[in-house]
This record gives sequence, C-alpha cells and structure tokens, in this order.
Amino acid sequence: MVNSNKEPLETESISENGNISEDHALPEKIEKEDFKKLKNKKLSIGIIFVFIIFILFIKISFFQDKKPIYDKGEDVKIEEFEFTKTKLFSNIEIEKIDDNNTKIIHSVPYRHLDFCNFKDDYPWLDNFTDLDVDIKKLDKGYVDVVYEEFSYSPETYLDENNQFKLDPGFIDKISFRGSDVYKITLGAEGCGVYIYIIPDGEDTILIKRKKIAPFNGGFTDELVNEILNIEGIISPEEEEVIFNSILEDVFDVKSLK
Repeated sequence: MVNSNKEPLETESISENGNISEDHALPEKIEKEDFKKLKNKKLSIGIIFVFIIFILFIKISFFQDKKPIYDKGEDVKIEEFEFTKTKLFSNIEIEKIDDNNTKIIHSVPYRHLDFCNFKDDYPWLDNFTDLDVDIKKLDKGYVDVVYEEFSYSPETYLDENNQFKLDPGFIDKISFRGSDVYKITLGAEGCGVYIYIIPDGEDTILIKRKKIAPFNGGFTDELVNEILNIEGIISPEEEEVIFNSILEDVFDVKSLK
C-alpha cells in the first residue's frame, strides 16, 4: 500500500484505491524514456558523423585541386610532352607507362631469336622492335640522377667536381638547340642502350634509347639485309630521324630552349 499523503509523480496514474496503476508503472515509463533518449543520442551521433565525413571530403577535394604537379624529390608528370612531331610518323606507338614515364616504340612481325637475351639462351620472339625509347623528366639535378642510375660506380661518370668525365664513344657531350646533352653508350655485341641526360635547370630529362640489334654490328650482312627487307621496317637512318623528332618534341617544352 502506498501512503495516501504522498504526492503522486506527474508520470503516475492513481487508481481509486490509491495504488499506482499497473498499466502506468514507473519502471516501464523510465524504460521508454531511456529508449527515447538512446534513440535520439544515436541519431545525433549519426548526424555528427555524416557532417565530419562531409568536411573531410571538402578538405581532401580542396587540397587535391591545389596540389602541385609534383612534390619535391619525386618524378615530374610528363603529361606536357605531346610529341606532335613524332606522331607524324605512321604506326609509332606512344604509350604513357605512368605519370612520369612515356615509351615510344615500333615493331613489325618477324619471328627471330632474341639476340640480346644472354641469360635465357636466346628465346624466340614474334616481333622485331626497331624503335624503343623511354623518356622521363625528373625533379632532381643531373648529379642525383647519375648517382641513382649508376649507383654501382657513379665516379666512373662524374669527377670530383661533379662534372661528366667525357670519353668519346662512352660519355659524349652533344649540343642540341643550344643546350648540352650528355650521351652515355652502354652495351656490347650490338646490344645495349644509349642514355641521354639533359640538365634542365633544377630538373633533369632522362632518355633511354635502346640499341637495335643487329643494326649495331656483330651480325652477318645476310641477316641485316633480310631484316631491312621486312615490310614496314624502320631502317637505322629512319630511326635516327625519328629520334631527333623526339628530341625536338622534348625541347619544345623544355625550360632551357
């Protein structure tokens, strides 16, 4: 029995005999209020979470729009090189490998041994590549590039003053449109690569031009003539013309012109 002198709570319903009605018992009412509060709390947390996600999205979008083309110490995107002159040659493939590396290549159907694969016992190839050039523009000076490309022996290429050790046929300095270009020749038996290092202010343009065997000696005249008679083949003379066009395209956007 409840003392009749007790003031009833606003949430209580009093029966005729002075007892609290079972239909409106206080514990049940508290449970309903707690559930309502919990529901409202979850809803508030959800709204706050969505708002935070929205703010983060706005900030990320803003900083992406404001992000420079490259970060210091990273490769520079090469998207500005359009290669308009190189595109004039038919069937030349200009492939963007990634944001920093573009490959220019051409090949024709011709089943032959891989002349330069000395490790795998000269496997057979279905196509003959007669043009293969990679171009990178790097956000670092030529000294850093040399130390990265020739980490096994950078002193072979640079002296104590970080100047190239010129050695005709190995390390050559050529002039192109008034700028110095350093050409490093690597390889043997007609295989290998020409590496062109072009200082460009604080940046460096790095070009790797694959030697085309058997056009670089070490092969019979009969084989060379057979390859030169393939339909659509690029001859060594034509490859030289195309490569000069690639250099022209590179220098069209180079800061040192």
